[in-house]
Amino acid sequence: MKKRPSDIEAWERGETSPTYVQLETLAYSIYKRPIALFFFPDAPEEEDIVGSFRTLPEGEVNNLPPRIHYLLRKAKSYQICLSELYGTEKPPKGAGIIHLRSDSGGSAHILAETIRSHLGIRIEEQLAWKDENVAFKQWRKALSESGVYVFKDSFKAPTKDSQDSPLSSFCLYDPEYPIIYINNNNSITRQSFSLFHEYAHLLMNTSGIEYRGYPGSRSTDDSRRLEVFCNQFASSFLVPTEDFLLRMTDLEVNNSSVSKLGSRYKVSREVILRRLLDEGMISNDDYNSMRPEWSTDSQTQGKGGGDYYRTKLSYLDGQYTEAVFRRYYQGTISLEQAAGYLDIKVTNLPKFEQYFLEQDAKEVRLCQGA
Repeated sequence: MKKRPSDIEAWERGETSPTYVQLETLAYSIYKRPIALFFFPDAPEEEDIVGSFRTLPEGEVNNLPPRIHYLLRKAKSYQICLSELYGTEKPPKGAGIIHLRSDSGGSAHILAETIRSHLGIRIEEQLAWKDENVAFKQWRKALSESGVYVFKDSFKAPTKDSQDSPLSSFCLYDPEYPIIYINNNNSITRQSFSLFHEYAHLLMNTSGIEYRGYPGSRSTDDSRRLEVFCNQFASSFLVPTEDFLLRMTDLEVNNSSVSKLGSRYKVSREVILRRLLDEGMISNDDYNSMRPEWSTDSQTQGKGGGDYYRTKLSYLDGQYTEAVFRRYYQGTISLEQAAGYLDIKVTNLPKFEQYFLEQDAKEVRLCQGA
């Protein structure tokens, strides 16, 4: 704010007041709240979203960066928006989560097979995808159409001296509008893994946060077991057991074979290492010695500029965006409301819609290998 602490303290005591421009800075740049809240007679009570992460150690919850607190509130606002958009209309239903989970007998591998069957994506289809980018789009689309809403954003605070966040993803459980949030700064293979790590949390009816290398020293036994289960589910889902064991017949485990298997399934080499460890084909010592060499290929994407509309489209869930435009053309929400749901300026909405329609058609062609 470029103000003396005594000036801010005088605002807080009500002795002086900020200008409207200063109030806008407080609202939009610092507190990330609607400016109208400052005109309420009292500060509104907010739901403790962080408290829903009951499986996380208290120390981890208390130390979440401000950027993550902001994105958690944003995810919660999307759940409220979805409830408003669908109203009495039935939203797309998810994977019959409780029933499918009970069929697994507590096995992450069996649960992964069950969910793959439910989503209807065969291994032959996965192997035919062009690359890792197509794979992520297809996985995301399958979850979105089943009723799990997948949003993306940069988990890195928008400041010059900030570093990449150690968090890969989080999810907010809700029986009707479960949300997964993916860190767009990570590589696309890491994003695919995070997608199904968080989906495992939702299958357990819990909200969750995934770190790069979960901080086991501060985790409880229950949270550690859950994180191991979610990792096993994600790796088993992305690399199905039957096909993997068939590929590993008479195949020597080395750098070349691990890289080829990663390319085959469109996953990182670290995921292949996880599968080898889960199947008892390598030891913990082998895994720990090989993992540091390859963990970087699943962490950070290259930096670079981008197109505002394409970035916005990649951040928003496709089913959510489609629901906003459907309600707008049905006449149930106004132009201003549609722009509000999408968090863009009204003047940008027509061009954003054009991009949305073009991107939808382009992704259909891309996923078909055109």
